[in-house]
Amino acid sequence: MSWHLQAMRRYERNAESDIARVNAEFKARHRQFTVSKYSIACSAISLGLGAALLIAAIIFALT
Repeated sequence: MSWHLQAMRRYERNAESDIARVNAEFKARHRQFTVSKYSIACSAISLGLGAALLIAAIIFALT
């Protein structure tokens, strides 16, 4: 959240050095969001696979 606030302040100041810094920070923040998107998807798939394997193990144990 602090990155967003800093970017908003720098855009408001509209200084040349601030714009370059904001653009660099935006790229870094966007890269982190992309990584987190794939991490969350991977963890959801792992959770689903784990639940399916647990159900399969319980069914296998009962038969």
